[in-house]
Amino acid sequence: MSQNSLSIASIDQISHFMSNDVNRLDNYAIQLPYIIVVPIQLILVTFVLWHYVGPSCLTGIVVLVLIVSTQSKLGR
Repeated sequence: MSQNSLSIASIDQISHFMSNDVNRLDNYAIQLPYIIVVPIQLILVTFVLWHYVGPSCLTGIVVLVLIVSTQSKLGR
């Protein structure tokens, strides 16, 4: 922050901004393992479904991915 903005901002505002940043980092830290695990699970589930159902399982996987991506965009 510049010297001018530091003189305008109060201690409460700076504390509020810092707590918001820490809260965001905390949320990312909680969700980080899912970024690694979910693609592995998706590959394993696709393999098992391909074995039992055949190529038509790809339709279900595509629908599942579309629903999950739509829910995550609507939740923001």
